[in-house]
Amino acid sequence: KRMGSHDFVIEQIRQRIGDRKAGQKFAHDVRNLKQERVDADYSTRQFTLEESLACKQKAEELITKLKMYFGDL
Repeated sequence: KRMGSHDFVIEQIRQRIGDRKAGQKFAHDVRNLKQERVDADYSTRQFTLEESLACKQKAEELITKLKMYFGDL
């Protein structure tokens, strides 16, 4: 299966995170959040306010982790 551009970037970041388990967790969390976005954009599922806020919080946590791993680029 061919790797999409998002998957390529996620994989590159995962490989560059020094700690193997932290890299795997980061990639897993990003893929989960990406699936939520796909569901929100392309399905008929209606997200609750709580679900939306949880996704926003997850995204902010991932940004914080990126800054921790790579600095404030």
